[in-house]
Amino acid sequence: MKTAKILSDAKSAPSKKSLEAHREAILLLRAKGYTWREISDFLAERGVNADHTKIYRFFNKPKPKANRKLTMNVISSQEYENALQQISISDKQKLMLKAHYEAPNRSITYTQLAQAAGYDDYAVANRQFGQLGRDLGEAVSFHFADAENRPGEKFYSSSIGMPNAYTTGEFQLVMHHELSKAIQNLQMF
Repeated sequence: MKTAKILSDAKSAPSKKSLEAHREAILLLRAKGYTWREISDFLAERGVNADHTKIYRFFNKPKPKANRKLTMNVISSQEYENALQQISISDKQKLMLKAHYEAPNRSITYTQLAQAAGYDDYAVANRQFGQLGRDLGEAVSFHFADAENRPGEKFYSSSIGMPNAYTTGEFQLVMHHELSKAIQNLQMF
């Protein structure tokens, strides 16, 4: 009897309004420099009950990728150490790897990688860092992630790190913890 009452109450409960209906207003306020808390207050004054954390998470949650199968093997720091000692790393790749290792939260954009290596274009850094990732990954039999926007191709930098799902704007790569530990153990930088 209690189960039927709960089900009945759930069916008659009003639907919670999604923030999706207010997306444009929130984006406009963000463009005007409002903080998430100020936006929460703005919406509350107009009858929309959503705290600043809920609004932030709504706009910054990782977006699911259709049919995305991410199969990754976890490589130990010892395996990374062995691979780093085995492969050939160019001077420019070393500069990028150092910048990535020293970046806040070990999260970096390809534009920042390009700047670290003295390249004018992030695409060159993308290719060079991708080659480093490929060499590193092949040395440890890494199962590369699929390239998100290039069907049938691999994302070779996935042996170095994975996309930062909690940022907006330019793509950021977060270094694998095991790789950063290997770099630290080898005292590369």
